Amino acid sequence: MKLFVVALAIIGYLGKCQGSAMVSPEALNVTLAVFSGVPDPQWLVTPNAFNYQKIKQLYGTAKTSRATYLLEQMPAKLGYKGFLIRENGQDQATLILGPATKELQEQLLKSIPVGKGLPESLQNQVAVVIKSGKVLPVDPKDLKERVVKRAAPNYEGASVIWNTNYARPRNNCYNYGNDKATNTFAQPGRGSGLVYGGITNDEIKEASRRDGLVKVDAGADIPNISPTGPWHLVALVVDPGVDFHWYRLDSNGNWSHKPGQTRITNTDGAGNLINDPRLAANALGGPNYAFVCFMKTNKNTVNIR
Repeated sequence: MKLFVVALAIIGYLGKCQGSAMVSPEALNVTLAVFSGVPDPQWLVTPNAFNYQKIKQLYGTAKTSRATYLLEQMPAKLGYKGFLIRENGQDQATLILGPATKELQEQLLKSIPVGKGLPESLQNQVAVVIKSGKVLPVDPKDLKERVVKRAAPNYEGASVIWNTNYARPRNNCYNYGNDKATNTFAQPGRGSGLVYGGITNDEIKEASRRDGLVKVDAGADIPNISPTGPWHLVALVVDPGVDFHWYRLDSNGNWSHKPGQTRITNTDGAGNLINDPRLAANALGGPNYAFVCFMKTNKNTVNIR
């Protein structure tokens, strides 16, 4: 009996050793920044990957030529926003974006495993955008956010909350729309205990309703929600099976949003101010969002997580 117990202990120890050895310290943790509501695809590029050596070589060249960027330089836009690479022992990921690293970005895109939630059509769009080299990192001089008054709710100085290095990657469009920085990359329905079952118009809408949001009917005009009341207006858009996104109304009559883990912005995928979220342009290399409904939310009572 004692020998049997000892044997089991040895097997367990060896199993742990094998398990810990499965992830090489040379592996690269890679994130493709492309979604807004759902978490971005993330995977490991290990030394066994077919293009690992090529990626390491191109990444090394990018670092020595200073063609890599800080995480906070990720552009606030819908769709493709670059790749994040985090090496073993590295606290903050490095942003890979721009024409100088096109080949590296292409290799990183090829390394994405099957089943990571990126439809082939979207992957092809991302490849086109990478080839164009038109998506650029934010110039460090422009990182100082302009303060804009918000009606929904009092937003003066909100960039101090949403654009910090801690809050920015931990909060998404659902957090921003509800004006609640939970630092959990909030998902519709999680606050109520029943998260959405799939990325469909009805599932996201109903999951949000369970969290406390209320659907608001609309005709041709945008619904009138008093800026002095406890409620403010948000708009839900969905690309079924891919991603969801939220916009929120500002005091100046325009809309703003937070595309995933990026900074807040008041322009759409075409770089235009958003007067009506139903007409907001999507971005090439990003999900094909379509308007679902307007909803109102009260940050004092809504329960998001």
